[in-house]
Amino acid sequence: MQDSNGQSHGSPYFVRWSVRNSQLVLWGRESLVQVSIPDDLVDPIAVAMDTYSVVALPAEGASRRWGVQPPSILPDLTNVYKVAKQQDSDTMLLYDGTIGRCRWIDQVPVGLNNLVDIGRARSYVLALRSDGRMFAWGNPDSPVLMEMPNLSDVVAIAAGDKHALAVRRDGTVTAWGTLYSGGDPTPPEDLDQVVAVSAGADHSLALRADGRLIYWGAYAGQPDLSAIDEVVAIASSGSHSLALRSDGSVLAWGSNNDGEINVPENLGYAVSIAAGNTASAAIIGDAPSNARLTNLSVRSHAGDGDQTLVVGFVIAGTGTKHMLMRGIGPGLESYNVASFLSDPKLELYRGDQSLVESNSRWVQSSDLVDLFNAVGAFPLTADSLPTGPFSAHVKAANPGTSGIALVELYDAAEPGATSLTNLSARTEVGTGDGVLVAGFVIEGDTPQTLLIRAIGPSLANFGLNPDSLLADPRLALQSNGNQVAFNDDWEGDTDLSDAFALVGAFELDSTASKDAVLMMSLQPGAYTAVMSGADEETGVALIEIYTLP
Repeated sequence: MQDSNGQSHGSPYFVRWSVRNSQLVLWGRESLVQVSIPDDLVDPIAVAMDTYSVVALPAEGASRRWGVQPPSILPDLTNVYKVAKQQDSDTMLLYDGTIGRCRWIDQVPVGLNNLVDIGRARSYVLALRSDGRMFAWGNPDSPVLMEMPNLSDVVAIAAGDKHALAVRRDGTVTAWGTLYSGGDPTPPEDLDQVVAVSAGADHSLALRADGRLIYWGAYAGQPDLSAIDEVVAIASSGSHSLALRSDGSVLAWGSNNDGEINVPENLGYAVSIAAGNTASAAIIGDAPSNARLTNLSVRSHAGDGDQTLVVGFVIAGTGTKHMLMRGIGPGLESYNVASFLSDPKLELYRGDQSLVESNSRWVQSSDLVDLFNAVGAFPLTADSLPTGPFSAHVKAANPGTSGIALVELYDAAEPGATSLTNLSARTEVGTGDGVLVAGFVIEGDTPQTLLIRAIGPSLANFGLNPDSLLADPRLALQSNGNQVAFNDDWEGDTDLSDAFALVGAFELDSTASKDAVLMMSLQPGAYTAVMSGADEETGVALIEIYTLP
């Protein structure tokens, strides 16, 4: 859910998501697999496991833990995003970016927050903060928090038994520690474009932005990884690994002493995977519709300071999403936009307002030009992002200047386990070229239901001056130059109110509200939502586009 600043009202780090008819499937070591899954585990979305126990995370409610001991509900932990396990020890990352539980290492360091990832080795815990800094603390005898030296701009981490891995923003990987057998965990020198890593006892695995895998280390049964592509998530433990592909299939290889790589036939559509030392797991559910948002854009006025054009978006699912983002000013001149922003600056922020990347003048390269052509962008950066809320800020690089700017977000990846689910933009809505224009593209061969909201008066509930708001927004949906739908006042429609709750959108004012709302099932194609003021009024307003299940 996004507010008037394009930011999330829920977690600033992670997105809650669910899978229709989800189930947990286990295979491998009998002492784990044959233990009954708790009957009260409903709608699981993620799982973690080790030699002795399993922890499952439901979409809502408390986490469940079971294994060689009786099943149990983990007390007071109803807000868990991720679990890292090793040797029957649990470390849990909460949606608010803090550590909620650290079993066998009971003393969680004070002041550790703004976390986006965790890893668990045999004798220590790793934690990654949203600013790219890494921290570690050890066993109960020495729970001292230590920042990892010489590591910055880290975006992903993994821990094996005695070694650990970190992915930097430039796509390179750093390793430290030793393999279980005493070997060196250093990755290949030419390893780059990495978006995720996993670690076992004596091996490591990297997922590249192109969906391919790189392995180093040693274990039995290593496959020819060059034949595997379209991977969206990986998991490793002990002496085996798993890969989740974009079509929902699961691949496994390595040691098979307990059947841990015997993926069940007709497993179903998997959305999440986990590897324990002697067993494996997958969350399966209904395969999603192949309809998806692949291009989101917002055109409006932009300047510096309070006139910054802020566009929020949400990536939901598992894995990472390869994105192309552009902040365009001078490039609009060829489209007869005279008052364009002469020197735009583009900044990308996480939901907690930590800066991810910035660019003021792109340097032409063949890679970017090829990517523009691949996604259908007109000629003029790309990055792989984890799931969660983000905002793209376009402002004037030169203080005091302003003009019309265009923000574009392209899904540069193949369809997979992540998707763009929400776009929002708050800005000053003007007249003529200054109206707010939000474009989007639906790909696939099935319809997609969208909720589109043009909000002005209700923003007063967030502390904005009512006199500065667009008093009577109008919302028009267009396709191929034709108007598809139009709304002036939403009038408190009950079906629309139910849809607000379903997607986590904040409530609008009563039936007297002048805000405008549309909810429609749309065929694949390109669409434009145009927000303007009645009688050519101007003012601050927010446009939101949500996908509905």
